[in-house]
Amino acid sequence: MLPTAPSSPGLRESADLSATQAGALHGTSQPRVSSIESGSYAVSADRVRAMARSYTCSDEALIEALAEMTGGRTRGWWDEYRDILPSDTLDLAELEHHATAMRTTSVIQRTTAPDSLIISRSW
Repeated sequence: MLPTAPSSPGLRESADLSATQAGALHGTSQPRVSSIESGSYAVSADRVRAMARSYTCSDEALIEALAEMTGGRTRGWWDEYRDILPSDTLDLAELEHHATAMRTTSVIQRTTAPDSLIISRSW
């Protein structure tokens, strides 16, 4: 991980912001900022750009390189409502989206298991 990436504390600390202050600046919580910085919460390229600029990073080449490192996270339907819904509601919508994807993956894996491994359950 790059020491100056918005997903690490480098840029935030160079802007003299605490994780709590950064959370307030971005409409999220301190734990979310910590999760982003530790890499346990994926962010979009747009959010990386916004974070880097709010941390007074003016190096456009660096900002674009960091945005490309996001892995191309796509925007969900909830992103259209980012300006009007509370961040907790948006987090819940995104969580449900990913939970549905995980459930679907789990079902596919169960249906491809050999018969001897399948346990009958009443779902």
